Amino acid sequence: MAPDFLGYMLAIGLCCMSLLITHSRDDLILAAVVSAGGNFVYIAGKLPVTAMAGFIGNLQLIIFLGILYVVAADELIDSHLIVLNERVSQVMRVLLLPSYVGITLLAIFMIIP
Repeated sequence: MAPDFLGYMLAIGLCCMSLLITHSRDDLILAAVVSAGGNFVYIAGKLPVTAMAGFIGNLQLIIFLGILYVVAADELIDSHLIVLNERVSQVMRVLLLPSYVGITLLAIFMIIP
């Protein structure tokens, strides 16, 4: 199971990198989706179906929702908020990485048995 969790950490790390790098983020987000999806397929083949509804299923949901959060927030900041107010978009961009990491760690902590 250790390689699978390392794969999840890779997906989280790629999302963090995509928030730190200002150009060509789409490739990093796509890599995070592929990494998380590949781990899900590997774990689903190794564990019984009922196990996927427990801790591993919840962890997978957290990882995918985190990726969607990064994509949606980044798109809103880059496309919509910058048009309204550049200062607000700069503040939101600075707060996006800590909020993503904090929410992800809190959610993982909450599902630990």
